[in-house]
Amino acid sequence: MERSNYKLNNSGVIFIYIYFLAGVLWHLLDFSHTIVLYLTPYTLFIASILVIYFGNKKIEIKLISWLFGTFIFTMLIEILGVKSGSIFGNYSYGSILGLKYCDVPIVIGINWTIVIYGLYTISDKIISQSIILKSFLVGVMAVLFDLILEPVAVKLNYWNWQSVTIPVQNYLSWFLISAGVSFIGAKVKLNTDNTLVIHYLFAQYLFFFLLLVFI
Repeated sequence: MERSNYKLNNSGVIFIYIYFLAGVLWHLLDFSHTIVLYLTPYTLFIASILVIYFGNKKIEIKLISWLFGTFIFTMLIEILGVKSGSIFGNYSYGSILGLKYCDVPIVIGINWTIVIYGLYTISDKIISQSIILKSFLVGVMAVLFDLILEPVAVKLNYWNWQSVTIPVQNYLSWFLISAGVSFIGAKVKLNTDNTLVIHYLFAQYLFFFLLLVFI
């Protein structure tokens, strides 16, 4: 089914930036801080679904398969990571991110998926031919995203590290996971017409960067 409502897509872009900028303010104000933390997993889940649904003109089976496969894969990696400490390092999730499976919040797999999809969409518009370079670029951008995310996530008690400094293996794992999943996306030639997911990703970058500066 085709979805080509230009006005709806434009409204969605405006709403995404307003929502995330408002989210920064809600996190900084004492009276709303606790409430917005409680709502975090639900808003991330709903926003991700809407971005996929309204951002794609056509929902293809290969896109659904890739998204579902990425979700399952990243959840399994996270579960193994939490249990063993051998992938990202020794860390544990707090209670902020909601419902968990094997000590990993479900929303973590969802956000992994939407972040990688957004990064892949960006890289595909920059590099049209080489799958290797495209995947490499996704890995680099994923690490840059995590560099901003990590200190904020720890302050908000999304998760906590046993060590004082975040292990280098965490960033290496981010690179390898994101690049590897993107490589599969490139192989199946995922549709990258979804500009809404790019704005959603940029809004997340901006959100975490502003919180990094102000909290």
